[in-house]
Amino acid sequence: MSAETSSTGAHLPPAESWLDVLLREKHLILIACLCVYAGARILLFSAAFPIGNNVDEQSHFDTVYRFVKGAAPQKELPTWDADSIRLFVLYMSPEYLNSAETMHEGHWEAPVALIPRGLRDRAYHQVLSYILNSPRNIEAQSPPTYYAVASVWYQVGVLLGLKDWELFYWVRLLNVLCYSFLVWISYRFVAEAYPGHQFLRLAVPALIAVFPQDVFFGVSRDVLSAPCAALALWLMFKMLRSDTDRLGRGLATGLSIALTFLVNVSNSVLFGALGLTFWARTRAWSGRKSGGFPLREAGLTTLTAILPPGLWMLQNYRLFGDLTGSKAKIEALHWTVKPVAAIFQHPIFSWSGASDFLTELMRSFWRGEYVWHGQSMSLAAADWLYITTSCLLLAAFTVQFLVGWNAGWSLERFSDFLALFLVVSSVLFMVAISLAFDFHDCFYPSRLHPYFVSGRIISGTILPFSIIYVRGLEFVLKPIRAWVHPAVGLALLMLTITASELIVRSPAFTSPFNFFALAGWR
Repeated sequence: MSAETSSTGAHLPPAESWLDVLLREKHLILIACLCVYAGARILLFSAAFPIGNNVDEQSHFDTVYRFVKGAAPQKELPTWDADSIRLFVLYMSPEYLNSAETMHEGHWEAPVALIPRGLRDRAYHQVLSYILNSPRNIEAQSPPTYYAVASVWYQVGVLLGLKDWELFYWVRLLNVLCYSFLVWISYRFVAEAYPGHQFLRLAVPALIAVFPQDVFFGVSRDVLSAPCAALALWLMFKMLRSDTDRLGRGLATGLSIALTFLVNVSNSVLFGALGLTFWARTRAWSGRKSGGFPLREAGLTTLTAILPPGLWMLQNYRLFGDLTGSKAKIEALHWTVKPVAAIFQHPIFSWSGASDFLTELMRSFWRGEYVWHGQSMSLAAADWLYITTSCLLLAAFTVQFLVGWNAGWSLERFSDFLALFLVVSSVLFMVAISLAFDFHDCFYPSRLHPYFVSGRIISGTILPFSIIYVRGLEFVLKPIRAWVHPAVGLALLMLTITASELIVRSPAFTSPFNFFALAGWR
């Protein structure tokens, strides 16, 4: 597949391999298969994991339930709702945080709802006491997008006749739709940003389809970050490529950015992406001699992007005394804001501290934070694969980007720059919130390890990260593309990720607390 030379001496593009032809001719079938596979994977793991994971699932579900009931916001963090706490007492699993020996000694080897009637009352109060060890819901004042959507989904489940634990798993089922949509909209974005790039437009959604981030297996507001951010990016690029002034598109773009911010404040990096998109569009229009810059669309986009978050922050300030609604949560966790002088004494400013922060963040960004019997659900070999390939391919991507620095503006180069901007600015967001607080005696983060390294917080960057990763892989394999198509390297990587995830998650499938056990399928 080496490049040929024409009679004029010009280099012609390399001939297509059978893989290139397959990716071009069957791309719609392949993307449909990827969407179905991604949804089936999320469905399987969502059912395999029992109720009450260690990533604040109780708080998130309780907040969804409060939205269902239309509970008004309170200045103080609320105590647990009686109905949601009843569900957790009856069906939650202790397997996440307790050892098998502890569970056996406490005779906690089945859901309270399924143990013999004579033992149920005593067990109920024991488990209730255990849950009420943390008496308040620290997520009750969080941004509202996910909880509003999940509460509507919950009510659909009620209309279908679902009850108790069935409704809990029904809320998790929303993740299947969200993740399948993420795969599809990623395909649409790459097709928009990299027109004619057959491999990339399927490789990026393929990587996302197997991405092992476990936040998508439970009830969590971070579930919506990645699909909403991907939708916002796609709409921004639709706007960037357009020659017309369309108010409907501006409205949709602005609202998508606003709603993504109202999933998680960390998605504020999208406002920077919007500003860069306006800059790129101005640059593209400056060379045209006819027509004016679409100011109405740009103005409406900006207004709809900032108005909903602005109104939400004003309400927070009126009710809670701060803009993000995090003041009560910070107080409940006993954090305090550091004085400016103490910020620069943080260990992240040392080589070892920065290295610890980045490696832990990369691990949790890839595979999440679930524990099982108090131990991280991880494989050391898989973690180092994620870390090593991320560093290598990020470096390769950066080299490729810098080599073409003088090539001039193009849609692809702008997309590369935007992906890099979003990933780097999201990491800097994690650095900023790590520097801001003294965590005192909190378990995580702590004074001993004062870093926010929860990758789910910046899961909105899964699409731009995947673009960087796949573009880097393609660049690394370019010298041997005549012998090894990058699709082969990606396929091997995907098989490795899938195998490691099945090994890591396998203990959940035998849980007596999961969906399969509750439904009597075993």
